[in-house]
Amino acid sequence: MVESINYLISNTKVDTERISDGSHTFEDLYNHRIILYLSILGLIKDNPNYKVWYAHKHSDGSVWKGWIVVGVLNILTTEQISYHMDSKYEYILASMNVLMLEFGLVWDGYSADDVLDRLLNWFTKQ
Repeated sequence: MVESINYLISNTKVDTERISDGSHTFEDLYNHRIILYLSILGLIKDNPNYKVWYAHKHSDGSVWKGWIVVGVLNILTTEQISYHMDSKYEYILASMNVLMLEFGLVWDGYSADDVLDRLLNWFTKQ
């Protein structure tokens, strides 16, 4: 079933941002994720245990036009989390005085599940 749905999405002109579960669209959920992530970064940006940053270029110098990569490095564990987001959010990072790097940090190979684990471990365990 999932394969069929993904096939239909990838082989038609479906606007995936408009797909909904009846309450929220994908676009709604991505916007929530971005704002929640930016909120977390705003709360921890001055904590010496974290390095919060953003960049227009990946560590290898490649660029996704119109996008920035926004990350946080846990200094204690050397683990990181980063997300790509539309560059329209850059003004928020600038207003929070988040460090802008020439190149993003080298990706440490984390998976989507690792991100969830890291968020829980970093921010819920005292």
